[in-house]
Amino acid sequence: MRSANFNPQGLVGILCSRAEVHIMMGHGSEALSDLDRAWGTAEGIKALDLRRKVQLDCLRTKCGVYTLHGDYPELKETAQQALEISRANRDRKGEAEALHLLGQVQYLEGECEPALAHYQRSLAIKEVIGDRPGQASTQNNIGVLFHSLSDYPKALEWHQRSMAIRQEIGDLKGVASSLNNIGNTHDALGDYPRALEHHQRSMEIRQRIGDRQGEAASWNNIGLVHYSLGEYPQSLECNQHSLAIRKKIEDRQGEGTSLRNLGIVYHALGDYPEALDSYRLSLALARKIGDRQGEMKSQSFIGVTYAELGAWGEGEEAFREAEKMAEETGNRFILANALAGLASLYLNLGKSLGLVEEWIDRLNGLGKELDSREFDGTVLNLRGRLHVSRMEGPQAKSAFQKAIALFREIRNPLALGEACCYFGQGLKKLGEEREGEEYLAQAWEIFERLGAKGWLRKLEVGKEEPKDLA
Repeated sequence: MRSANFNPQGLVGILCSRAEVHIMMGHGSEALSDLDRAWGTAEGIKALDLRRKVQLDCLRTKCGVYTLHGDYPELKETAQQALEISRANRDRKGEAEALHLLGQVQYLEGECEPALAHYQRSLAIKEVIGDRPGQASTQNNIGVLFHSLSDYPKALEWHQRSMAIRQEIGDLKGVASSLNNIGNTHDALGDYPRALEHHQRSMEIRQRIGDRQGEAASWNNIGLVHYSLGEYPQSLECNQHSLAIRKKIEDRQGEGTSLRNLGIVYHALGDYPEALDSYRLSLALARKIGDRQGEMKSQSFIGVTYAELGAWGEGEEAFREAEKMAEETGNRFILANALAGLASLYLNLGKSLGLVEEWIDRLNGLGKELDSREFDGTVLNLRGRLHVSRMEGPQAKSAFQKAIALFREIRNPLALGEACCYFGQGLKKLGEEREGEEYLAQAWEIFERLGAKGWLRKLEVGKEEPKDLA
């Protein structure tokens, strides 16, 4: 029997707070259990407005669990429910937050145009009601969206707007986040000194305010800059710092990210067994905490590594698993990566070229939907390889030349080196030895500058074609 002093609102608050701790520790099932109990408790609140407000808190926290799990259909449904409750309660701030969440899930699904529309509607409400922290958060996410579309000038513009508000209201944690995102954009632009400068400024703030989770993210991103520079020992060291912090604070999702990043560096060094070990650890952790997005990414990287080791069956199995999960969750980015990996693997084997063409066509469609120039370049590269397999010289040349021009334009040196390498090998197969050697020399220069030892070793040995990174 409940006490006369029983306070359902207070219990809901405690359960939601405990759920947030479970989310941070990667205990998604426990968080959902607490939130279901909180929702049931909220039904006992007689005042309708207050009940809706408390239920909205439950839904917001639940969205954090579904984000962790990569369960986009549930996340979208929960955000839509939050939107309806907010509107029924005439809660403009809640409405803006729900619109922000809907934009976020659509971005994660690769639906960038609808995501941008939701972000803009959210931002408009936040501007009217004077929610400055909320404005900064949505502006930040708009910047992330434009970054994913390779529109780096717009990404910088939105991140700078976000940082200006955060500086104005004294949100040091937010300022550090904005500096971090500006650093990532400079990294993508190939301006590595400015990228490092912003990441180091972000790191200083995070260390000063004791934001250990943010500090780990800064180590991670500094490691990515060193990776872009081909400074793999420094990149390994940074990612190991990040991993150590994430283990200590029990940031399980972040730990999985650090393990994947370590795998990427080992992969570039040509240490494929070590890369595979890191990816497997990341995969096991993602499965343990229910991080579907992390699981998909790990499977995709495992597929690439098996392909490098010549373990074609295991590679195809990993790509197929990533493809299946991506279709189930609606993650078009991962789906595109899996299709690219499958197409590359079959091209290496020289089999089922008709199926390869179907995958490339699907990838092309996804690239257009995602408005991703990165995927456009991958499609051109794969088409060039397919035309070489069919000994279609003019079509192969056209595709490779467009891919090389695009990768130069978007400043992706590793992809540029890969395209030059494939083009050079293709030209030699087509009987154009001299021009083929010229492109292989360009690839060698790029890989040597980047320190991509795995690619250099393959060019030097010349035993087999290199593989597309998925």
